[in-house]
Amino acid sequence: MRRTSHVSSAAGQPILLSAYGEWTKKSGYFTLAPGQAPKPLIRVDKEIGGPTKAERADRIIFTEQTFQESPDYWVSDSSFHSPRKVTDANPFLGEYAWGSKVLIDYRNSKGQRLQGTLTLPAGYQAGKKYPMLVYFYEIMSNTHHAFSMPAFDDRPQTSTYASNGYLVLQPDVVYEIGKPGSSAVDCVTSAVKQVIFLSYPDEPHHLAKKENQKDFQVRMKQFFDHYLMDKPAPKWMTDGVPQGKKGGPIQ
Repeated sequence: MRRTSHVSSAAGQPILLSAYGEWTKKSGYFTLAPGQAPKPLIRVDKEIGGPTKAERADRIIFTEQTFQESPDYWVSDSSFHSPRKVTDANPFLGEYAWGSKVLIDYRNSKGQRLQGTLTLPAGYQAGKKYPMLVYFYEIMSNTHHAFSMPAFDDRPQTSTYASNGYLVLQPDVVYEIGKPGSSAVDCVTSAVKQVIFLSYPDEPHHLAKKENQKDFQVRMKQFFDHYLMDKPAPKWMTDGVPQGKKGGPIQ
């Protein structure tokens, strides 16, 4: 477990430490008094946000979230006794097919211990074969308890694919100095073979224009649906899109 100082206090007074389980992904808070070992106040298998204390009362407010629970607010006293949920930001969740997550432990060829967070599709059945996509970008297992709100972006939306019957593996990547490419290939134990390069002119590192974000999400879903779900390839995949016709309707 890693512990980092979160809130300091006057000299000689206890301080509050945030706690994060490097391999369990549990989080919480400990109190540390001078000359004593840290004492746990709260530690759960969720991601807990930083607490904010009331000025004139022994009350704090903080957030809790998981892949299946949106980051709602909770209140308690400063010792985290009997926390109580006070918001329900996304009551619609029960109306949708939502996935779940598990942690995967593995080692690369150098023997380094790594993890990945694997999203299971809604209604997952052990032993059944599912299509799987892999999304990686350095360390990803630390997103294990992050709530995945569907949105338009330039990366796969995990909850959207899980709702449509996909497994989504997000493995950790550690780099050897001077060998970023081969390090990534070594850590991501999968092969990518029929790649399509989508180029959006006048865009920064991440897509900024809403119309391009929407376009990318649609094309990315069509790509995976074709290669992993045996759906027909749309015309733009088989014929390509000429430079002069970019930005037109998807066919």
